[in-house]
Amino acid sequence: NEAAIDDLLAVANIGITLRDSGQTQRATRVFEALIAAYPESSIGWYELAVLWSELGEPQQAFPLLEKAIALEPQAFRFR
Repeated sequence: NEAAIDDLLAVANIGITLRDSGQTQRATRVFEALIAAYPESSIGWYELAVLWSELGEPQQAFPLLEKAIALEPQAFRFR
């Protein structure tokens, strides 16, 4: 559904904006809500992994990144 995809991307962009402005607690809540609403999309999982990675917490980030890749392996390209 195109409307659901638009909603997903809009919420993800809010979380990204919060993360990039240093509002990590609010960004975490947004990404966790995104995962709860769209658990089969890699976007929330990936963006939350990026947040944890940027905070220097790879042990938190890695399982989230693994989940994102498992959900949509075609979305990730490795060189």
